Amino acid sequence: MSLFAFVKIFHFAGFLGCLLASMSKNVMLLQPAIEGRALSRLILLDKISGLSSVIILTTGIWMAGWVAKPTDYYLSSPLFWGKVILFTLASAAVLTTKPLLKRARQKGALP
Repeated sequence: MSLFAFVKIFHFAGFLGCLLASMSKNVMLLQPAIEGRALSRLILLDKISGLSSVIILTTGIWMAGWVAKPTDYYLSSPLFWGKVILFTLASAAVLTTKPLLKRARQKGALP
């Protein structure tokens, strides 16, 4: 397997992990209150989405700079910049929940 294929698989796995963890968190947040094991599961899903984001960012930079097509190809592609903007907005949304989850973990519940 080539290095490009290996990095691309990790890149897609990062997207899949982030998407599944985020969807699962959203379903859990529909409940009126989250506590106990459910709160632990929510915090774990948050960590999975965070790790997935790091994988997406790392492999994306690597592909754009060294592994895949020439860097100029990516920098001139509107699709690439659309993905960068979407990733940035999604990451910002995830970061806004960090203080809320930290307080919930300290209290043992998320009302």
